[in-house]
Amino acid sequence: MDKRLLSVEEVSDFLNISKSSIYTYAQKQAIPCIRLKGRLLFSQNALDTWLKTKTHEAKEETGNETE
Repeated sequence: MDKRLLSVEEVSDFLNISKSSIYTYAQKQAIPCIRLKGRLLFSQNALDTWLKTKTHEAKEETGNETE
């Protein structure tokens, strides 16, 4: 099990979205994250699962389930 925690900057690069968007999503609890000693951190496993879920939801909405 990979227990790697990513910083806001790493998640921003990984998802190719701005750091301010990451903070907004975290504040709205729209992205899985934890706060540890004042830092916002993200589990690589949780992000991977979240992305798979969001991808599946998008495919359902568009009716494009090819997997």
